Amino acid sequence: MTKATTLLICILKLVEINEMTEVIHKLDSNSTSQHDCVNQEELNYLNQLKDIIDHGVRKNDRTGIGTLSTFGTQSRYCLRDDIFPLLTTKRVFWRGVVEELLWFISGNTNAKKLSEKNVNIWDGNSSREFLDSRGLYNYEEGDLGPVYGFQWRHFGYPYTSMTADYAGKGYDQLQQCIKMIREEPESRRIIMTAWNPCDLEKVALPPCHCFVQFYVADGELSCQMYQRSADMGLGVPFNIASYSLLTRMIAHITSLKPGFFIHTIGDAHIYLTHVDALKVQLERKPRPFPKLKILRNVENIDDFRAEDFELIDYKPYPKISMPMARLELEILKLQNIQNDIKKQARVRQQVETQYTENHFALEELNLLTDQTVIYKMIGPVLVKHSLAEAKSTITKRLEFIDQEKKRLDDALENTKNEILTQKDKINSLQSKLSGTTAD
Repeated sequence: MTKATTLLICILKLVEINEMTEVIHKLDSNSTSQHDCVNQEELNYLNQLKDIIDHGVRKNDRTGIGTLSTFGTQSRYCLRDDIFPLLTTKRVFWRGVVEELLWFISGNTNAKKLSEKNVNIWDGNSSREFLDSRGLYNYEEGDLGPVYGFQWRHFGYPYTSMTADYAGKGYDQLQQCIKMIREEPESRRIIMTAWNPCDLEKVALPPCHCFVQFYVADGELSCQMYQRSADMGLGVPFNIASYSLLTRMIAHITSLKPGFFIHTIGDAHIYLTHVDALKVQLERKPRPFPKLKILRNVENIDDFRAEDFELIDYKPYPKISMPMARLELEILKLQNIQNDIKKQARVRQQVETQYTENHFALEELNLLTDQTVIYKMIGPVLVKHSLAEAKSTITKRLEFIDQEKKRLDDALENTKNEILTQKDKINSLQSKLSGTTAD
């Protein structure tokens, strides 16, 4: 072998090695970019939290707790290759996400259907106290009114109760969206809304995630959801997973690939009681999102079951506890007690009026002579009474009314004490909250 031939072979080997190195570098680069893409999406969520904590406007809210708030934010989550955006910087209640979404899809409005499966996320808003605070006295406990599922499946139909049969009633927005995805994929009208102004006074809680649009392109299904009000710490991780899952389910039954979930938020807020917990979450580095497998072929949206979904390689950090708006519930209790004392005071006034009228009647009788005959109408019959009988009747009535007055006075006193106790509890909570800062 000549020196020239040997040199040529060395050059070729060097070129081959360089090409292989370049290929390996590209593979590593692609792998890293995909990994970073997945992590970047959760990093974007964490950056949203940090921005709200650092720059959010402090606002009062219906719960009495207070929030840090910004307005108008958007994030995108890739659903390709079975990737599923379930946050990793804390454990998200996956089973609750699945059961709630299936409950929405069923059109059911009974929160007890979820609590029977140990999914208690709607218990507070379907309690007797909360329903009464919304003026929904005629609802059974657990009845949330025409909320998400009802609007998705029975839009426009008059709502009566959670036990009524609404099968085939109203406008089925969800099925219409699925039909359009199959038959009119180019349409810009594949829309579903949970916001029905006519029903806002009938729901336990007006919808927060209220407007959905689906988009088909290049054989992929994407979804954008607008959320008017977003509890960034507690609710948003759930919302991201829920609408990503809905997109996966619809893509599955329409033979499309999943594309993206785009989350657009109006009032993005953090409750002051969540700030410290979220600072812990911000210290955590996101891990790769898990993958989601649908385990059997399903053709109808109503046929999905909880066991049809399998999460693969979900390796989150431990759960971070964030309290729901406890102060809100305590304030509602106070309002209910205050309503009770108003009712008691009205009854007490009515009883006092009866006592005064009967006492005046007895004084009138005392002015009469013993021979006076008293006539009283009992139905259509005029009945004759002696003066003594009339006095005895009124005296007994006064004794009964007097006992009733004492009973009501005791009840009023007890209710006043309840109000004082409840106010002390609220003041204590507010004192704790006043020490929570955005620093």
